[in-house]
Amino acid sequence: MENLKKKRIIDDDTCHQCSSKVESCLYALWDCEGLRQVWDVDFNWINRHHASNGTFENLVEIVLEKPHLLELFAVIAWFLWLRQNKLRLKEEIIPLNRVVFEAKRFLSLHNPIRMTNPKLPRPTGVKWRPPDQCEYKTNFDGAMFHDIGEAGLGVVIRNHDGEVMAALSEKIPQPSSITLLELLAARKVAIFVHEVGLHNSILEGDSETVIKAIQKCDMFQYAFGHHFRDTLLYAKSLQNFSFSHTYRQSNCVADALAKKARYHSSLTVWMESVPPNISSLVIIDKPFLYQ
Repeated sequence: MENLKKKRIIDDDTCHQCSSKVESCLYALWDCEGLRQVWDVDFNWINRHHASNGTFENLVEIVLEKPHLLELFAVIAWFLWLRQNKLRLKEEIIPLNRVVFEAKRFLSLHNPIRMTNPKLPRPTGVKWRPPDQCEYKTNFDGAMFHDIGEAGLGVVIRNHDGEVMAALSEKIPQPSSITLLELLAARKVAIFVHEVGLHNSILEGDSETVIKAIQKCDMFQYAFGHHFRDTLLYAKSLQNFSFSHTYRQSNCVADALAKKARYHSSLTVWMESVPPNISSLVIIDKPFLYQ
C-alpha cells in the first residue's frame, strides 16, 4: 500500500483491517493486531516483538528455522494478502478465524499423495442412473496427462433413456492439481449445457470435494478464485440445474471422453453420438439393462 500511494495509484495507505496504521507488507501480513488470532495457531513460537522490528524477509528467515512450516506460512500469507485486497475493494472476505482452516485445506487439496486418487471407489451394484423423463443428466470428468504436461475434459449429456444428446472432449494445459482440473471440468459442463440449449439438466461429477464446495458455495473459492465464481455464474445461467456427486465407475463415459482428449488438438464435439470406441460404455449404462 505504501508503494501504491507513492505512485499515486491510491490516496490512502492505511491498513484496511484495523484502519489505524500504515499498511506496509509486514504490517498487512503480520504486525496488524487483528492477525494475532491467525498466526498464534501454528506460529506462536515466533517472538512477535522481534519479528516486528525487521522486514518481511527477516520474518521468512525466522520461519525457516522450522522448514516444515514454510508451506503453511506461505499459504496463510497469500490468503491474508488476498483478504486485504478484497477489503480494499469491498468484496466478500473470509473471516479471520477461518483463514488457517482454509489454508490447511488448500494444502491438503494440493498434497501430491492425496492428488493421485481423490475419487471414491464405487460400491458394488451402483450404476449410472438416468434422469427423470423431462430432464437431462450431464456427466463430466477430467484426466491428467503428466507425461505431456496437458489434461483432458470430458462431458456427455444424456436423456432419460440413456441416449446421448451431445458429447465433448477437450485438451487443455495441465492445471496445478486434480481438484482444479475437476473444477475446470465443472465450469466446462455448465458452459456446454448452456450452448447446447438443454437447460434442464443434472450436472454430475465424481469429485466429492468439488461437488460439495459448489453445492455449499463455501469459501473454496479462496483456493481457486475466478474458476469457482465462473462455474457458478455459468451454472446459474441455466433455467434449471443441480450438481450431483456420483462414483467413479458410474462416470465412465465422461472419463473415457476426457482421456480421449490426449489425441485431439483442442476441442471436439459430437451431437447425438460418441466415438465408436466409447459407444459400448454408453450401451452398458442404458436403463433397460438393469431394470
